[in-house]
Amino acid sequence: MAAAFSCNLNTLIQSAKCLSDICVSQSDRDAINIYVRVANLAASGGTDYRSNLSGLLKDSILWQKQSCDTLKAVSLWFDILNANDNGAGISTDPKVLLAAAKCMRGTCLGKEETRGVLDFLKCSINQLGKPD
Repeated sequence: MAAAFSCNLNTLIQSAKCLSDICVSQSDRDAINIYVRVANLAASGGTDYRSNLSGLLKDSILWQKQSCDTLKAVSLWFDILNANDNGAGISTDPKVLLAAAKCMRGTCLGKEETRGVLDFLKCSINQLGKPD
């Protein structure tokens, strides 16, 4: 059963307060994120790395050697596939996607707007029970 998920920003800010810089560093947040994803993978029926860091490091070695840009591109590809799995029916061609996203580019949205819109959409998708 999925947990009740709300996108009330004030509630989320309070709930996540000690995941911010006032309590933990970016390195700490990354460690927590890895731990959470390891637990989520196991709970979803995937490999259980909770007591097997060496196995996780071995299995992810090719990913560790990729550039940040490459991994961001792969992450975006995941988002495209997830949207289509959820029924979006969008193209996978970058030129078609860029044309469709024309007004969502940096010429129309600032950095803060882009960051906020992305996290709002992530929350909204999760709220519908379709985590990305």
